[in-house]
Amino acid sequence: MTDTAVVAFLGLAGWYEHGVSGHRATYSKGPMEEIELEAPIRVDLRPVLDCPNPEQKILCQPNLSLSIPDDHVRNLFEGCVGSPGTTEGHPWDGKLENLCSTDSVGLRVYLAFLKEQGAIITKEG
Repeated sequence: MTDTAVVAFLGLAGWYEHGVSGHRATYSKGPMEEIELEAPIRVDLRPVLDCPNPEQKILCQPNLSLSIPDDHVRNLFEGCVGSPGTTEGHPWDGKLENLCSTDSVGLRVYLAFLKEQGAIITKEG
């Protein structure tokens, strides 16, 4: 299976692209120039980072997981041996305040969280 770019993030160090390269395999690469990007979704994180205490915003973010469904949340031990649930997590309830920094989230959930923090999200093509 070939690499498929999904989303690119612009932070203080440049663009980083995230994608999938097989069943449950993901990748990240960068820094890159914008002209090199293949991802159809672009997220400018600079507004999130341009505040008096950007570390607090970064540390409270859940983790993007391209290996779970776009609208799912997986708690830290959910689906692990001895813990209830599945490795794909569970459907998101739509409430951002219920997300924790230890959660892994699908793309749609992650983008909603970043948008609430002030990120600028654009879609190509």
